[in-house]
Amino acid sequence: MKIFWNKTTVIVLICSVMIFLFGIIGTDLCKIKADTLNYKNKLLILGDSIGAGQTYGTAAEPYGYGGKLNAKLQLLAQYKGLVYINNAHGGDRTQELITRLKSEEVQENIKDSYIISLSIGGNNLLMPLANVISTNNDILGAGTKLGESAQDFENQWVIIMEMIRELNPTAEVYVQTIYNPLTGLNDFDKLIENKLIGNVILINNAIKKPNLIYKYKYNVVDIYELFNNSSDKGKWVHFDLLNGADPHPTDLGYMAMADEYYKIILEKGTPLNNIKIDGSIICLKLGEKLLSWISGWFAMQK
Repeated sequence: MKIFWNKTTVIVLICSVMIFLFGIIGTDLCKIKADTLNYKNKLLILGDSIGAGQTYGTAAEPYGYGGKLNAKLQLLAQYKGLVYINNAHGGDRTQELITRLKSEEVQENIKDSYIISLSIGGNNLLMPLANVISTNNDILGAGTKLGESAQDFENQWVIIMEMIRELNPTAEVYVQTIYNPLTGLNDFDKLIENKLIGNVILINNAIKKPNLIYKYKYNVVDIYELFNNSSDKGKWVHFDLLNGADPHPTDLGYMAMADEYYKIILEKGTPLNNIKIDGSIICLKLGEKLLSWISGWFAMQK
C-alpha cells in the first residue's frame, strides 16, 4: 500500500509520535517539573536565645521550643516533610536580628520556609536593665531606659516583618510574645518587676497590633499570657536576680511553649503535605494544551 507523504500526513504522524512519547515519559517529566518548583518545606526558627534553646546559659537543642515543636510535628503525616532549621542567636535584640536578616544564608532559609517562628524583644529590655543596675544601681531610673528600648522595638518590628515578607510572602509566620522571666520570689525581684512589666506589655502590644497582623499575615503565640496565667510558672522559669540571673525557660518551660505552638499551628495552619504540588495535575494541563493545539490545527485544515 502506497503512503502519500503530504503535509497533512506528516503533521498527523508528528502529533501521534508526540502523544505517544507524552504517554510514555510525560508523567515522569511532569513530576520532575513539580519537584523543581521547590515547594517550601522548612521550619525556620529566628530570634534570640529563646529561639536558640538556651537554658542555664548553655545551648539546649533539641530541648528548646523549636526542637520540641519540630519533634511533635514530625509525628504527624501531614508535616512529615518539614526540614528543621534554627538561625536564632543568643543575645540578639531587634537591631541584631535586622542585621542577620541581610545575610545570604538566612535569606535563603526564609525563602524556602513553610513555617517561620520568631522570638525577639526580651533582650531589648533585659540588656538596658542589666546595664543600669550594674553601672550605678539606679533601679528608679531604669524605667526611662526601658521605655526607650520598648519604643525602639516597635519601630524595628515593622522593619523585620517587611524584610521577611519581601523574601517570602506566603510562609506561615508565628510570633511569640515575650514573657516575664522573674519568679517574684523576693522583694528585689518585685521592685525590678514593677519597672519591667509595663514595657513588656508595650512590646507585646506592638506585636499584637491588629493592623500589623493583618498587613504582614502572622499568628501570635501569646507566651506572656501562657506563662502569666499558669500555676506551673514557677516550674517554667528560674530567673532570680539575687540567686542567679538566668532569664531562659526551664526544660518544662520550653515544652509548654512547644505545646502552645503546636496547638495554634494545628488550629490555624495548612498542613504541609496538603499543598505539595501534584505532578499529575501539571501533566493534565500540558496534555490539555497539546490536544487543544492539535484540534485547532485540524479545524484550520477544513
